[in-house]
Amino acid sequence: MNKNMRKQLKYPFFLTAILISSLLATCKKSAIIGEDPYAGGKAPLGVTFGTASPSPASGPAGSTVVFQVKGLLKYGSNFDFLISNQKTTILNVTDTTITIKVPTDISSGISSIKLGGQVFFGPRFAITGNISIDAGFGAGNGTDGPIYSAYEFNQGYMILGSFLRYEGSYYPGIAFVNSLGGIGNLNTRDGMNLGGSLLSVARLASGKFIIAGNYNLYYRKGGIGNITRINSDGSLDAVTVNVINQIPEIPSNGLDTVPAFNGAFRGQQTIIKTFVTSDNKVIAVGNINSYTTIDYTKSTRLSRAYTFKNIFTVARMNENGILDETYNYGPTSTGANALVNDAFMQTDGKIVLVGNFTKFNGVNANYIVRLDKNGQPDATYQTGTGANGNINTVQYNSTSRRIMVTGNFTTFNNKACPGIAMLMEDGSLDANFKFGDVTGGNVNFARSLKNGKVLVAGTFDQYNGVSRPGFLLLNADGSALQTFNHLGTFSGQIQQVIETTSTIGAPAIILLGYIRKFDDKNVNNIVKVEIKN
Repeated sequence: MNKNMRKQLKYPFFLTAILISSLLATCKKSAIIGEDPYAGGKAPLGVTFGTASPSPASGPAGSTVVFQVKGLLKYGSNFDFLISNQKTTILNVTDTTITIKVPTDISSGISSIKLGGQVFFGPRFAITGNISIDAGFGAGNGTDGPIYSAYEFNQGYMILGSFLRYEGSYYPGIAFVNSLGGIGNLNTRDGMNLGGSLLSVARLASGKFIIAGNYNLYYRKGGIGNITRINSDGSLDAVTVNVINQIPEIPSNGLDTVPAFNGAFRGQQTIIKTFVTSDNKVIAVGNINSYTTIDYTKSTRLSRAYTFKNIFTVARMNENGILDETYNYGPTSTGANALVNDAFMQTDGKIVLVGNFTKFNGVNANYIVRLDKNGQPDATYQTGTGANGNINTVQYNSTSRRIMVTGNFTTFNNKACPGIAMLMEDGSLDANFKFGDVTGGNVNFARSLKNGKVLVAGTFDQYNGVSRPGFLLLNADGSALQTFNHLGTFSGQIQQVIETTSTIGAPAIILLGYIRKFDDKNVNNIVKVEIKN
């Protein structure tokens, strides 16, 4: 076993650390004065927000808004009124109200007053703009665990993850979501084993699916090593094979029903991505070091004859699971020397990997590498010196023809890049994208959309000095238009973005992952967002 591979961990565990840091980042140093929990308590400094909503309750940046607040008049101008931690312009104060003007650059959020070193919190004010949750997408309860991957088909989506339930119904690790967010018709109630994770899905030319991750049981059938093939209805693709019959008087003992995909990476060999090539071969990427297949002619129903072959990081198989030994195989194919976090397949079949590694098959590769059609490092990939730190995510859009990477790096090919970079298809840096300054946290996901805009998410609070709590929709040059950057708090880790249309036909995206909040609203790992032009 490659000793470096033993150090590897599955990338989705990386989001756990991100989410913990997100929680810590929300702690505030200022003293918080709220409503006295004891009946009859006196309001601190005599300042209290009323129970009514602001008037209006929502509006665009630059709006004039009246809030009900008692006790401010006596303090003159010795206080600040904020929305989403952004100072507003105070226009008028009375004994019972305050009138403010919303800044021209701001996000939705809680109102607050800073006075005498203390903070008083009031109602939320919603900044309106071109982005909103699609209320017609009925996935309110979502899943009870992360969603890692999805595939769009049959006017809906096959979703995979570490969940047990979708919309309250039992679907362990795999479910079908219809176009309105409801439960679709997929036979997956006997899906993966408890404690497993399904991380990736790809579709074969036959319409069947390859699903992979970290699991050893599907449809109550063993003999699965983190990857298998399923039918389009979600059931296990199984075949009946002849095996050695040790009790000839019982003819049925000479037959066994087994998974049709006869290839496996057993144990803790987590597969993070799978791809199907144009010639219908299956590529698996992940923490792998040993491929296994079963020789049923030498097996019984109770005992299997395994064949083992060493292969590292990336493997290519035929659609039946048999290893393709012409791809990344042999004594010099040692794979990545550290964790691979993410990957994508280009339209020409080449695979791009990112992670914590600095070498692939012994060739220098600073946290990013492209593999040619034989699974070897592609010397024509123009990443130069690469990144100077781990790359955690990579996303490619074949329409915009841009690659987005995020991670713990500060330079890419010796150019300053604050944990996010846009690359051309050839791996070179796109200098037209200039990401601004974020404070309060980091970027943990980015994707170029078909219209050229760039979706960015993370644990940050501000972008270029303006309150932008965790979610951005930038222009291709990195600038942030207010009308597309007005949302409240985002909290979580996005794993996949699907571009689609809203229930009224407007452009929309579906966000999947470990997502707790979007625009200050609780969501459960799936949300559809309408984006008006």
